Amino acid sequence: MKRLAAVMLVALLMLSGCSRDPKAQRDKYFKSGQKYLDDKKYEEAAIEFRNALRADNGHVPSYLGIAQTFQSRGDLRNAIAAYQQVLKLDSKNVQAKLKLGGYMLIAASQQPDLFKQVQQMAEEALQVEPSNKDALLLLANAYSGQNEIDKSIEQIEKALALDPDNLQATLALGVAQFRRKDNAKAEEIFKQALQKHPNEILAYLEAAIFYAATQRPQETENHLRKAFDIAPSDSRCLYTLANFYLAGKKTAEAENVFKEAIKRKPDEREPYWGLANFYFQQGKVDTGIEALNRLLAVKKGDSAALLRLAEIYHSQNNDAKAEENIRTVLSADPNNAQAHFLQGRILRRRQEYDKAMAEFDAAIKQNESLLPAYLEKANLQLMRNELDACENTLKAALQRNRDYMPARGAYARLLSIRQKPQEALQQAEEVLARTPNNEDALAGRAEALRISGKLEESRKDWIRLCEMQPQNAAYRHRLGGVEAMMGDNASAMANLRKAVELNPKLTDAINDILYLQIRAKQFDAAFSELDRLAKGSTPQDEIHRFRGQVYLAQQDAASAEREFRKTIEINPQNYQTYMMLGQLNAQRNNLPQAIKEMDQLIARNNKLASAYLLKALYMQLANDIAGAKTNYRKVLELDSENAVACNNLAWLFTEGNTNLEEALSLARTAKKKLPEEPEIAETLGWTYYKMKNYTLAADQLLFSVNNRKQPSAENYYRLGMAYHAKGDKVLAKQTLRKSLEMNAKFPGADEARQILKLLG
Repeated sequence: MKRLAAVMLVALLMLSGCSRDPKAQRDKYFKSGQKYLDDKKYEEAAIEFRNALRADNGHVPSYLGIAQTFQSRGDLRNAIAAYQQVLKLDSKNVQAKLKLGGYMLIAASQQPDLFKQVQQMAEEALQVEPSNKDALLLLANAYSGQNEIDKSIEQIEKALALDPDNLQATLALGVAQFRRKDNAKAEEIFKQALQKHPNEILAYLEAAIFYAATQRPQETENHLRKAFDIAPSDSRCLYTLANFYLAGKKTAEAENVFKEAIKRKPDEREPYWGLANFYFQQGKVDTGIEALNRLLAVKKGDSAALLRLAEIYHSQNNDAKAEENIRTVLSADPNNAQAHFLQGRILRRRQEYDKAMAEFDAAIKQNESLLPAYLEKANLQLMRNELDACENTLKAALQRNRDYMPARGAYARLLSIRQKPQEALQQAEEVLARTPNNEDALAGRAEALRISGKLEESRKDWIRLCEMQPQNAAYRHRLGGVEAMMGDNASAMANLRKAVELNPKLTDAINDILYLQIRAKQFDAAFSELDRLAKGSTPQDEIHRFRGQVYLAQQDAASAEREFRKTIEINPQNYQTYMMLGQLNAQRNNLPQAIKEMDQLIARNNKLASAYLLKALYMQLANDIAGAKTNYRKVLELDSENAVACNNLAWLFTEGNTNLEEALSLARTAKKKLPEEPEIAETLGWTYYKMKNYTLAADQLLFSVNNRKQPSAENYYRLGMAYHAKGDKVLAKQTLRKSLEMNAKFPGADEARQILKLLG
């Protein structure tokens, strides 16, 4: 009995082992997926192929299967991503190369430089399979796109030699003859193709294209109609015929194409899908929704239809209905990238930012080519002031598609925010040359021009943006800010007030209004402005904060503090108020309390670089150098190119004669970010001095002195020391004497006198 039990146990273990064998599971799912694909059950096929890939994420046939599934559903973006993954795993896979080459061939009509890449892919496929007819035809089309017609015909004839009745090769030869401007020969070839293949829709469609190109509309319509009669639910027949009518402004005839297809093929998906999109293009949203619901009645659970409805409901602010559709999709396919993406957009609008970020990450994980997900993620990171992370996300998107203009526009804007005006301008100009109305690129250029002091040009861009988006309060605010810099206070005030009217919670615009009034010492006007805003929907905590700022400008510290405390009492999350309290206490020379205010802010938000920066400054003023260094480093963890933190930390290292190599790196980063700032030039120059590079030290220190309105004794002293170390006695004497004339008791005065005594 024991022996029998042992044998049974071994058998059970073997059976259990078989059920867990990843390859067995993979093959089971793959076989099931292939059957669903053959039966045109694309949703089920996608699920099974994904199951196979979970068991073996390097299984090339499953990637090919899922690519074919996406392709059959018309989801070209995901199909391309799957074929690309095949080539990552098998760089010589001919099927993937030809499919990707075919997609690139379509795109090449808009981007002719892609024809060369198509040629390369076809040639690589032919190296593996020299007699592959599809590869020969792909190469022929690549040559044709590059106007090398004779080479194209040569490849077509090779394909026809292998298969004289090959329809695609015959049609390609007809196209080549047309490109040679031999219309008679081309027409003869198309007619021969139709005689040999009277039931092939491709023959009719290619002939229709020829007749359209030779301006024979009746023949064009006849051939499109014949193709449609053969296969009314085929997307090529549907859309080509409908677009033919739309081009001739025959909208009713175009609509009837889809309706007739539905009547003939009531169980097919494409006619309903086409009719819905037709209505959406005509602006008939409700009718389009009805068409999608008819599609769902025929094809229950169709993910593309459900997600299209979700997009529409989201655009109509009906997120409850949108989420209902998204949940339906995810319950059937938890890894649907588009569903995760749409869910992320809904969560972002709901201000559930962490959840939204998780959804965008899930979308990218499932489909690395879903570029809009990268853009949404980058926008979230920018909103959180996570500038490094935002830049990395945009770069990741652009690595996948350099020509994705929304990401390039967003990158231009990010560069301007990061105070890199020249890079921002270059990026923005390249984007605007191709997409003149790209808002991010326009805003990036406008901001870069403002930083560069080209205010009139900047103003023109902001006006254009306001015209494009009249309800955009942020654009109106930026326009007012530029006009204030130009000294046009009346226009500035009008635009700033318009910005607040559009968005009463736009506190930066309110701040700029008050700044103009405070600068003109119009304190009563500032308080009146706040009284008026308090009656509207501007948050009350912000009203108190602004009152505090006005009192602070009047040097009424007690009243300012009272208003600031009231702000925090109403809204403990009002971060700026903690900073104002820190500033107030620093002005009172109560540095411990200033630091305490920053600690309270950090306790509420430990990702706020500005809080650590102010804390570091207050610690530096309190001579807590170790604490200041720690907090400057924390700033740089959150914002690696923060110019102030880089400069100040470099200065502390240089003054302490420690970490000079790191100090130099930090000072260079700060200089690159703010090249015209004299304080940064002095830090860089003094670091060079400590590292005994006296020529570069003198250059930077001279720049610092020359670009200050009122250079101090210390500024002249450091320049004089650099001249002395460099061996320039005359300039050293002049500069050190100047420092002592300005202040005989500054730190370093004794050393200046000793050097002058040595110089004689």
